[in-house]
Amino acid sequence: MAAKSSSSLFIYTFTYDVFLSFRGIDTRYGFTGNLYKALYDKGIHTFFDDQELPTGDQITSALEKAIEESRIFIIVFSENYASSSFCLNELVYILKFSKQKGLLVLPIFYMVEPSDVRHHKGSFGKALANHEKKFKAEKEKLDRWKKALHEVANLSGKHFKNREGYEYEFIQRIIPDYEIDFLDTVMILNGNTHLEIGSWDVTQDESENQLLLKKQRSVDMERAETQFVQQQFRGSFLSRMWNWTLDFLISFCSSNQSWIMCQKIQV
Repeated sequence: MAAKSSSSLFIYTFTYDVFLSFRGIDTRYGFTGNLYKALYDKGIHTFFDDQELPTGDQITSALEKAIEESRIFIIVFSENYASSSFCLNELVYILKFSKQKGLLVLPIFYMVEPSDVRHHKGSFGKALANHEKKFKAEKEKLDRWKKALHEVANLSGKHFKNREGYEYEFIQRIIPDYEIDFLDTVMILNGNTHLEIGSWDVTQDESENQLLLKKQRSVDMERAETQFVQQQFRGSFLSRMWNWTLDFLISFCSSNQSWIMCQKIQV
């Protein structure tokens, strides 16, 4: 499934360019639904779970598979995100997998403060307090949730504040047009799909995402160059083989004075 590159990174085959993690009751039919539509219109293959959350807090094997077949993860933090143990388990799985494979996790803070997510305040603090009552005997699970929220909130992200512009304009800034020159832009090559993610500019520690951007750019460029060289080699090799074969047949025909056969071959 994977081929090792000279930079000691692995190249994986992805089913999805983007995986969207979100709280359905907050944003399914609003912001995240519009974000998915914008990605779809750009030709960016995106996993969008359009089903209501299943009973229980464990993510399904099908969802795990979708995560493992995705290249970039966009986490839409909203008011009730942390109230769902399912969303928190999904976040933990995404963070663990992305670290193992060196993939990008890009947070969006939708009408919530990044510091509330990072330091477990506001609605996130209340949700975690409720979970602590419910999962008293599962301290390790609670610790994983808190750690995942803190780590993802420390990544470079985007912040949409209430009454600070239209949502569609905000989404257009997340998925910039190709003509616009964005700093720290990574172009993802996946077949004929071109995905551009612009400057994600919110939080404190951008070093991890910037490093991943550089790694991803390096891997993608190396893969594109390798594919180009292979295509050129195959083309030139087949061309040489045909010319050699044709020369041999003409020479053979000439030596045997089979002019009619040679004329047919040349035609």
